[in-house]
Amino acid sequence: MLLNKTTQKILIWTIGLLGLTGAAQMPIFKRYYIADIPGLGWLANFYLTHRLHYVLATILLFIFGIIVVRAVSQKILAQISGFGWFKLGLWLGIIVTGMLRVIKNYPQYYLSPKTVVLIDIAHLGLVITLGLVSLIGWITKLNYLKKS
Repeated sequence: MLLNKTTQKILIWTIGLLGLTGAAQMPIFKRYYIADIPGLGWLANFYLTHRLHYVLATILLFIFGIIVVRAVSQKILAQISGFGWFKLGLWLGIIVTGMLRVIKNYPQYYLSPKTVVLIDIAHLGLVITLGLVSLIGWITKLNYLKKS
């Protein structure tokens, strides 16, 4: 087992909150009056959700680091199925596009508007694809590891 139960729960909550704060980067919560529901007003605060998204991404990368170190030390890489490699590729794409989104916010780096839109669409598209692939994998009971 790569993660204990507590870390698994933290990972699940982190991914869920990343989805929520990522969606909050688009003004959908304010536009569709979801932020008007008592207790959800913070979802309309772009700067809060933006910073929270960064903190959650840091937690996610830390947990992924633990997973990678343990997978390598336990020699699990050879046991990963095609489905597992596909999902890992999606996660890698999300991480890379997320890092590019962070870089574009620094004034010393210039990315053309077309590049920024491409990165944004790629990030969102990869997240949606990962969600759909995960749902399909859960429904069909696909395994990350090859059957022994």
